[in-house]
Amino acid sequence: MGNPKHGGKHAFSESEDGKHEPEQENHHSGMGKVRCRGRGGWLRRGNPMGRYPWLSSLDRYLHEAFVGKTEDYPKQVRHCLKKCEQYLLGLGIPTKPKDLTEEQIAILYVKAPWVSLSERSMIMTRLRPFLAFCGNMVMYTMRNLDLRPPTPVRPQYSENELMAIRKATETPAERWLVHIEMDYGGRKVTVLRGRPEDFDLLNQKVLLRIKGRGGTKTMEAPMHPDTPALLEEILKERTSVIERCRAKGWTGIVPQEILLNKWKGRPKVMTDSGLDEVLIRICKRAGVKPRGHHANRRGVSRIIYNETQDLVATQAFLGHADPRTTEIYIGMDLSHQEKAQAALQKRFKVQF
Repeated sequence: MGNPKHGGKHAFSESEDGKHEPEQENHHSGMGKVRCRGRGGWLRRGNPMGRYPWLSSLDRYLHEAFVGKTEDYPKQVRHCLKKCEQYLLGLGIPTKPKDLTEEQIAILYVKAPWVSLSERSMIMTRLRPFLAFCGNMVMYTMRNLDLRPPTPVRPQYSENELMAIRKATETPAERWLVHIEMDYGGRKVTVLRGRPEDFDLLNQKVLLRIKGRGGTKTMEAPMHPDTPALLEEILKERTSVIERCRAKGWTGIVPQEILLNKWKGRPKVMTDSGLDEVLIRICKRAGVKPRGHHANRRGVSRIIYNETQDLVATQAFLGHADPRTTEIYIGMDLSHQEKAQAALQKRFKVQF
């Protein structure tokens, strides 16, 4: 008698009284299919290739095609292809990779229970070179498969929401957070890593600490008119935290960052999650759905571009090295092309 786990002679399901009873067969495409209600999922019987017919081909593919790659990427590919094989088994298509037909791939693309469009794009993109490695070039001839990842939704606050957030600030830390992210276009890391010496009141310049491709880097910006008063306010709170810790007997080294919290009798730099809680608290008070710190940058950049119509100024404000990144922030669409066509129509009076 075969092993029911691997699709042997008998397959069982657990009944209400705890006993295992065989389930009814559902013949589909000439193969017996049983539904296991437990953790086994869809199981097969009558499958001469065993439970995982792709195992040997997959091991050989990962060993030969990813020489010199990091360990994480082959693990990701293995996970995607094993998930693809499970979807095929669930659809009644247990076959070797080199025998997959265009019709079967189309069934997988349309009917598989994908978790999301991103998962479908990731798995199908990794399936194509794997099939080519196995000698099956069918996916390179299929024209009706859209393997592009879905366009990510980039949330941003509207102008009214940004005004509501500014008005809802109460504490010095809340006002400082909103000031850096809106008036300087700063990222969350800019707020966390800011130091008192970064603000030169004499020369009216500010050094913004940002995280770029090469690691941590800085960007110089002119000082905003509201910065001196807000800086004095937040530094008073910082001094108060340090003095309360000193009064409790703490004698350690004071952190260099501006935003400090008292934690277990010593001053501690505010963490990412702590800054997230500050923003969530402001948004709830303002009646705005929290969308993250970067939504401040996107919303402010859209306002700047709509007011100035200057892509270079918007790029300089955000500190982008590539103007194409700025175009993503401000949301280039057909309306910009319509404005360009309208400008040309004013210049060219001659009609065809």
